[in-house]
Amino acid sequence: MFKNQSKFRHSIISPDKKQSWISFDSNPFVNAPDLCPISASKSLLAVRTGSGSSISICPVDAQGRTSPVVLSNSSFINHLDWSPTCSQSTTRLLAATGNDGLKLYSISQSDDLNVSLTKSCNSMVNARPAYFHPTANDLIAIGHENSISIWNYEKEDTVFKCDTTQSIQSMSWKGDGSMLATYTSDNYLRVFDPRVQLNAITEVSVHDGVKPALIAWCGDSDRIFSVGLNKRRNREYAVWDIRNSSNPLTLQNLDQSQGITIPLFDSDTNQMFLCGKGDSRITWLELNGDFTIDSTRLPIAMPVPIGGACLLPKLAMDVMSCQFARTMIVSNEGSIIPVTATVPRKSHIEFHADIFPDTKSEVLQMSVEDWLKGLNITPNLVSLNPSLAKSEINHKKTDKNEVQSASVIIPSHSEASSTINSTLAHKVTEQPSYSATSSAINPKLVQNDTKQVTMEPKTKPAHPVSNNLPRYSAFRHVETNVKIVYEGFNYGNITPSNETNAFQVNEKYIAFWMSGSGGRIAIWNLDEKGRLPAKIPCVINGVDLNDFKFDPFQSNRIVSACDDGKLRIFSIPLLGLTEDLMDPIQIVPAHTNRISIIAFHPSIKDLLLSSSIEQTEPTVKLWNLETNSCLYTIPQTDMVHSCAFKLDGTLFATSTRDKKISTFNLRTGKAVTSGPSHSGSKTSRLTWIDDSNCVCSIGFSNGSQREILLYDERDLSKPLSITSLDISPSILIPFYDLDTKLLVLTGKGESTLSYYEIVDQTVVSLDNKHGFSSVTTSVSFVPKLGVDVMATEIVKGYRLTSSTIETLSVVVPRVKKEYFQDDVFPDTIDFSTVINVNDWTKGHDPILKRVNLCPKGAIPLSQAKELEVKVKSNFVPSEVVWSESERKEASMKQMFESAQEAASGPLEQDLLEGVEEDEWD
Repeated sequence: MFKNQSKFRHSIISPDKKQSWISFDSNPFVNAPDLCPISASKSLLAVRTGSGSSISICPVDAQGRTSPVVLSNSSFINHLDWSPTCSQSTTRLLAATGNDGLKLYSISQSDDLNVSLTKSCNSMVNARPAYFHPTANDLIAIGHENSISIWNYEKEDTVFKCDTTQSIQSMSWKGDGSMLATYTSDNYLRVFDPRVQLNAITEVSVHDGVKPALIAWCGDSDRIFSVGLNKRRNREYAVWDIRNSSNPLTLQNLDQSQGITIPLFDSDTNQMFLCGKGDSRITWLELNGDFTIDSTRLPIAMPVPIGGACLLPKLAMDVMSCQFARTMIVSNEGSIIPVTATVPRKSHIEFHADIFPDTKSEVLQMSVEDWLKGLNITPNLVSLNPSLAKSEINHKKTDKNEVQSASVIIPSHSEASSTINSTLAHKVTEQPSYSATSSAINPKLVQNDTKQVTMEPKTKPAHPVSNNLPRYSAFRHVETNVKIVYEGFNYGNITPSNETNAFQVNEKYIAFWMSGSGGRIAIWNLDEKGRLPAKIPCVINGVDLNDFKFDPFQSNRIVSACDDGKLRIFSIPLLGLTEDLMDPIQIVPAHTNRISIIAFHPSIKDLLLSSSIEQTEPTVKLWNLETNSCLYTIPQTDMVHSCAFKLDGTLFATSTRDKKISTFNLRTGKAVTSGPSHSGSKTSRLTWIDDSNCVCSIGFSNGSQREILLYDERDLSKPLSITSLDISPSILIPFYDLDTKLLVLTGKGESTLSYYEIVDQTVVSLDNKHGFSSVTTSVSFVPKLGVDVMATEIVKGYRLTSSTIETLSVVVPRVKKEYFQDDVFPDTIDFSTVINVNDWTKGHDPILKRVNLCPKGAIPLSQAKELEVKVKSNFVPSEVVWSESERKEASMKQMFESAQEAASGPLEQDLLEGVEEDEWD
């Protein structure tokens, strides 16, 4: 059953604690549209900093505020790459710059870092990606505007130049260095084997979006992984087989974020990590043996948006802590955040070879001349077991087709050294030659018989491992069921303002904005499901419409806000509309200019808020709809984008166009506190988190970065938390469920539904997005009393698309559905028992009475009789665990007792009945 289960499926992947983050005096430069260049060797980390023309180098195990070695340049840094060859004290760093061309630095790792510029090629200007060859010394692949160059930097000679016709956006070597893949600006993936021909051996059109896609070759295989955008601006990934590239092996939508995404592939474990520019999570995938994608892994939530990323080499892992991957994330705030991936194991005493296969060493066996002759010599494989010492020996090649071992691997136990030495010496004399064309050279134990090497076991981990286990929510596995209930929706292009949802649902009716003049609101009975008619009856205002709301306490009353500054109140017949309704029951001249938004108070009957920019200054007005009188006129600093009420009737909040958020006393209309809101210019939305005394604002930072700001209602000077989401122009529509503390978000023009949980004044992403097959126009959710509790439905809503209206049912998967799940459904507020506006103006507070949602006759789960579950134990008491001799002795004793018991009783024939004497005759 578990034969094909991955060993990494239960891995714990999380960012390290904040004290382990690396920060510089000069922060990494992340304001460019590309990902910030960052690269890591086994011991050093290099990242673009300052204004984009500097490189900061520091140890990978640095923590906190660090003083790096800074390399200044006169032009912008486009790409960084460390050499795969690393001696004990020296390594090389390649930097691709703008006008300065390529620069090659040599870094000496003694007590201090000593950096020297060894090569500089000014002719390679505007080089974008540039990578060292993975298996051959002294070779670099360089991407240009319309070509790639293979450059021998020791001889400063271009050995190959291949034409790509378009600008190089991404590039990746095959693991054995035999081929090179490129992605160009014409959205083509091209594969080159420059030693065979200078033209591409295969090419295929891949992601057809407008932004660059990035590729990664999947180790030594013939597969290439790509991630980019499609025409619908959805981010997607694909796996391609270069032997048959006409169709991808896998093509899967990822999300709707617009950031450029870098794929980081670990060839030893086949794990793929996708890090997108501006994303607040890392997507974790696993490529199976047949290169199908296992996408069931939960994404890794990040505390800050991503600006760049790289993987540490496998030799830098703390294997005794079962650490199989470590990603270094450049945050948009300037810090470098290590993200550690570990496999949970019961014991960390022994080395777990099943999750740590032998990996490639840092000694390359092949020269430029070998590679040009057509040889493919991969580095030796070395064990990651820290109890085995690794040391390099001088190796001489007597023949180009023969490769000597470059690694010495000796157990550290001194007691066995003499036996091992003799065995290894015997292996050296009998060692066969290795073919230089073999795809992987894996020498066994080799020993120099004139020298013994002893190394102490590793006692200190190379990197601190975060022991923070992720917090698991009771709603992390919620499912969203979608069903089309109304179709045939074809009433023109609906283009309402950004301040309104243009879609309302209550327990009886559905109302939605209709295109055309006259401010038309379509009204349809909720229980008349099926295909909508060609002409649907409407409420007609006679002037252009800006917003409308159902009265939460009178289901047949709807109020509209129009361009002429008037509020129109309509009463819908109990059986619904059969023809257009043009006569309102009341017209209230509310403002001197267009009304932008209106909102009913959720717990005070007949209390309405309206907002307008007016002819003098923007204002908010509170209305008593029983008397149609204005209670207060409250000046605002700018046009109001959104508002929210506190349930207890004491406060309300507004967000305005001048990027401010403010709270006001509902009884007096006086301002209480204010502060800065989102830095972006687009509309924001507010919702009150009553159980946490917080105000939640959903909006945009600079550059269309969507975010959630959580404020303390008593102090709006700065947010309690900032949660960055993704980069998208869609305006999010929030819904907060007070009972489950779930914040549900979806946006106009999006095809996903996201869930967040607000706990202890913190926003926690559940990473459980639901994808739709079509784009959302608007959504509306019903009160908690309208959910189906016996189906464990915690949230119910309706979704408007361009052609249908669908139900959204968010359910918690449960096994015992015959019981009422009282752990999921606490007592909820019954808004039918609230006070009216006249009582509230007299000083009475709203009555927030709670009711039990348990249906009549249903048994709560907490009161149900617990089922007996018999679990077979694998534990065997120590007193019955016998050795082999004890087991034989017990068996013989049992046989002896059985024989003795049989001998003491009557014989079998004695128990048989005989015949009478007279019967013998």
